[in-house]
Amino acid sequence: MVFSYISTESGTIALMNKLNQRGMMNSMVIPVIGLSIVALALLGMVIYLGAQLDEAENGRDEFAATAVKEARSDIESDLQAKFTEKEKEPFTDFETDTVLGGINLKYPKTWSVSMLQDTNDDPQIDAYFHPEVIRIDNEDTRSYAMRLQLVVDPYSEVLEDFSSDIEDGLIKTKAVTFNGIEGVRLDGQLDEVDRGAMIILPLRDKTIMVWTESRDFLSDFEKVMTSFSFNP
Repeated sequence: MVFSYISTESGTIALMNKLNQRGMMNSMVIPVIGLSIVALALLGMVIYLGAQLDEAENGRDEFAATAVKEARSDIESDLQAKFTEKEKEPFTDFETDTVLGGINLKYPKTWSVSMLQDTNDDPQIDAYFHPEVIRIDNEDTRSYAMRLQLVVDPYSEVLEDFSSDIEDGLIKTKAVTFNGIEGVRLDGQLDEVDRGAMIILPLRDKTIMVWTESRDFLSDFEKVMTSFSFNP
């Protein structure tokens, strides 16, 4: 009986030792699993941040490339504009017959000119100025760099044609003087197609009209008019 008790007691102790070991193992497994989850989360975060960094780097590279491209384009456009302006010089002389007012001006040498002069026609002078080739077919739908006409209508009648648009505010007026003769400058919607500027001057019983049909050529028009003269 003694030996049996001892044997039973030993078994009980062994069993308790095993249970204790299992409890310790369980208590260690939970933290290990927790640490593993944290490690995996950190790894995922590192991978995500790395991807975001790569994307940011790519975006910055693309932004820099776009900025360089736009800057290069701006420089090229600026150089082209300066070259185009330089090519217009020196300006070319233009003059009409003395009997038709001896109108004189200088225009860019890169422009072409087409002109009709006829004392028996109206207009007696009809001139077109435009870069390169001048097309006068369907002229009502085209906007030319500059036009010049000498019409047989008196100054007051020509100006009257624009009175309604002036009253409606579509055209602004300003007094001008050339060769001691007072006239008017119109700026705005000259007709349904053209928006530009026009100088109207009396020439005895006739009227001189010179204008640009597009604001794209307004600076050229300003330069041309600094050389404009005629015989009153």
